[in-house]
Amino acid sequence: MKLFIKLFFLISFYGTYAQEVISIEKAIDIALENNFQVQIAENETIIANNNNHIGNSGFLPNLSINSSYNKRSTNLDAESLIPEEIFNLPEKSKSNTFYNTISLNYTLFAGMQRIYSLKKLKNIEHLYKNQSKQKIEEIIFQLINKYMEVANKQNEFELNVFNKNISLDRYERLKELYDLGGINQMELLNAEMDLNNDIISLQLSELEYNSNKRELANIIGIEDTFEVQKNVIFNTSISLNRLDSLALRNNSSLQIAKHNNAVAEQNIKIIQSEFYPKILFTSSYFYSDAADNASFMTSSNSNGFEGVISLQFPLFNSNVNRKNLSNAKIEKLNTGKQFEDAKTNISTAIINTYEAYMQSIELIKLITKNLEIVHKNWELSNELYNLGQLSSIEYRESQSKLINMQIELGRLNYSTKIQEYILYQLAGILIEY
Repeated sequence: MKLFIKLFFLISFYGTYAQEVISIEKAIDIALENNFQVQIAENETIIANNNNHIGNSGFLPNLSINSSYNKRSTNLDAESLIPEEIFNLPEKSKSNTFYNTISLNYTLFAGMQRIYSLKKLKNIEHLYKNQSKQKIEEIIFQLINKYMEVANKQNEFELNVFNKNISLDRYERLKELYDLGGINQMELLNAEMDLNNDIISLQLSELEYNSNKRELANIIGIEDTFEVQKNVIFNTSISLNRLDSLALRNNSSLQIAKHNNAVAEQNIKIIQSEFYPKILFTSSYFYSDAADNASFMTSSNSNGFEGVISLQFPLFNSNVNRKNLSNAKIEKLNTGKQFEDAKTNISTAIINTYEAYMQSIELIKLITKNLEIVHKNWELSNELYNLGQLSSIEYRESQSKLINMQIELGRLNYSTKIQEYILYQLAGILIEY
């Protein structure tokens, strides 16, 4: 069941030209496309996805090609023991050498290190995705908060327009009576002072409205030629148990703590793998071609395969691995406590916000009833004032009660709607709404 609460307005404000009314859902959709911080967060998710690759875990071999070419020319001044008719030593030595190898390196066994590294990469990807989601949620909540602030300021501005018009009408009527000698100057001055105060309130509320509207436009990523929806709908079907259940699965902070703990666990296993031997395999194919006019063999070429299997066993490394393992276990313990702490804090925050949210809805119902009474009282005061049976001061009091209660109701409506979105954020479903 959903409770529809419509703010009670006596007037509607229209600007000098019609502006598009943007719903909060549309504002969020536009911001998700235009906001630079959102785009940065999404790019960080792509980077995390790219890093979660089997090659980064060491499962794939390394294949490389090395080529070299060497050309040398050398002046010779030497005597040879070999007769010239058999071998004539040239005055200038020229040699060319071309060498090429294709090498393959692969780790056959590393104590399960690669499997744990791959699991770690998957958890890091989930970690970054939740960090990105958390950043986007913060931006969306900032937008929602500002949207509700703009709606509230727009409501207050319209009420101040209405309030100023009432005071202006009252002042003009009293001015006519004063000119006819029907009232004293003090009563007219009081009316003028009230009018001036209402004009000041109107100008200040217009300034606040325009300022907040520009800030909202900046968050959305559009021009400030729009208006917001003032009416709000409250979701009274929210279940506390349902919120707790959703938070355990979806809350960004909780998921970040969970994956930090998983990464810490994988780090322990990766370090433990350092205590096991490693079996490495290396294979290469080589080809060389050489020419040298100062050698018995003026040209030669060779090619062949080579393969090596080696065993590395860690005997002693200044206890570095043992210290690293001890630190990793402490980190695992800390991340586990951080997860439990986050779970407790989120559960507490959900309960407190839920209770405040439901209580605010009940307060809105009561204030709405009171507003109906105040409005009827104002209508009666207006009739009596027109008949001359109510003083100007009493009429002003009735006017002020009406305006102040409307402003109070508006503020409570928008702050309560923000509480609803806080519940969605705690449950990890803010983006869905």
